[in-house]
Amino acid sequence: METPPMDAINLTVFQACPSEVREILHAAVSGAELTFEQGLVLATAEGSALEALVSVADQLRQETVGDAITYVVNRNINFTNICFVGCSFCGFGRGPGAADAYSLSFEEVVSSRV
Repeated sequence: METPPMDAINLTVFQACPSEVREILHAAVSGAELTFEQGLVLATAEGSALEALVSVADQLRQETVGDAITYVVNRNINFTNICFVGCSFCGFGRGPGAADAYSLSFEEVVSSRV
């Protein structure tokens, strides 16, 4: 299998990784849709496979957006922190009687003060 046609890939790192990972990375660079199993191989990559994945991802980022850094301002209004489930998933929810529990009114949610 040939190396993906990308000039800045660290070829030493790429060639040192397992052939299965090289094939998956080559498919990804070629624009092929990866299977769940291929994605799992990349998601669990370690050692030389992870180094190759990072090198290819960095090159794709460079080709796609260069060195531009952007961000998204995401404004979600949490109109309440009262939770009746009681799980420990988010650490955000409060019981209905908690001292720091709150519920915003409709007017508070749509006002510019929130």
